[in-house]
Amino acid sequence: MEYLNKKKIFNNFMNNIFIITLISGSLITMNSSTWMSSWMGLELNLLSFIPLMKSKKMKTSKSMMIYFIVQASASFMLLMIILLMKLEPIFIKINLMFLLIQISLLMKLGSAPFHWWMPEMMNFLSWKNCVILMTWQKIAPIYLINLTNLSNFIYMSIFYSAFLGSILGINQLSIKLILSYSSINHLAWLLISIMLNFYLFFIYFMIYMFNILMICYMMNNMNFTYLSELYNFNNKNLLSMSLKLMLISLFLSLSGLPPFLGFLPKL
Repeated sequence: MEYLNKKKIFNNFMNNIFIITLISGSLITMNSSTWMSSWMGLELNLLSFIPLMKSKKMKTSKSMMIYFIVQASASFMLLMIILLMKLEPIFIKINLMFLLIQISLLMKLGSAPFHWWMPEMMNFLSWKNCVILMTWQKIAPIYLINLTNLSNFIYMSIFYSAFLGSILGINQLSIKLILSYSSINHLAWLLISIMLNFYLFFIYFMIYMFNILMICYMMNNMNFTYLSELYNFNNKNLLSMSLKLMLISLFLSLSGLPPFLGFLPKL
């Protein structure tokens, strides 16, 4: 028993360390003056999130592998572009380099048409890790995309993310899959908002993060994963009815419908 308690304390301590380095990685990226230091911040963020995903379940191991392969591929692509810009600054086309940087960052974000991995791994993550993936992990890549010369490819990705995120989430039964496609849709609006005004992006992101936090917190506490579990929730219980109303309000707010909080950034 004492051994198990020590192991639990150690695991909690390490999780706190990884969360601190996760946050630090994003902050390093956003406060960097060079692309190389920004890349290092992204890598610190990546290497901190993977241990947080650790679980004894095989499906979680699959999610870790998918996430690592996608993020490592995008990081390798980004590093090669940065080195190329350093070594041959005269002979390269700067617009082409920015386009390739944007592609690598969109891969990291899970934006369409590079969105396939996001629902695949979200379905097997814990609710805590789902929150991190759908919120904090978006900040640094979006910030870097805004520093590049915006191309037609970015606008195409925004359109596809908004369209596919809405359409593909309709016929899903898993709440995690619905939220993953909703995250892809909201990613489009986050990219649009940061292009227009950073203050608008901040407001939109904070409201979006609040909705995601509340939904995932409630799903975790009630141990729900599928929509059918919500339908079968005991209707005779007054508490269950109030929880249902709260969940409905949060989902409507996440959808951006008036008069809920999620509609505020669209005014």
